[in-house]
Amino acid sequence: MTQSIIKTITRLQNSKNGNPRFHIIMEDGTEGTTKTDAGWAYSIDPWGWKGKKVNYEWKEYKSGYKVYGDIEEAQEQLFQVWADMEVAWCYEVTATSKEEALEMFNSGNHDFNVVEEQIGSAKVNQIIDEDYNLTIF
Repeated sequence: MTQSIIKTITRLQNSKNGNPRFHIIMEDGTEGTTKTDAGWAYSIDPWGWKGKKVNYEWKEYKSGYKVYGDIEEAQEQLFQVWADMEVAWCYEVTATSKEEALEMFNSGNHDFNVVEEQIGSAKVNQIIDEDYNLTIF
């Protein structure tokens, strides 16, 4: 899934079966409509979702028509960022993705909790999410 922020949501005419449809533009430039008769479209609140960070799937057909297969609000989770050279310091960062956690960590604008320290650890320059998935940076 791709992550972005919803820039605009416009309600379209219902599908032939009476289900809601929307035209959505993301801040990353992705633009399309909800899939016809998609059950998840009932959960869309155009006023409440505008400006929200979301995860989405979309498909572009050969004709150029773009359709969102699914959109869900991005949930924050806790990441462990292991950094420094000789001593591995473990910082806890709350973010919606590993990329966001690293961006926040590297910006230096946040006060993070140091939760663990290991001298001579091999965990330096790693980020671990709540499901213990590991990424090396």
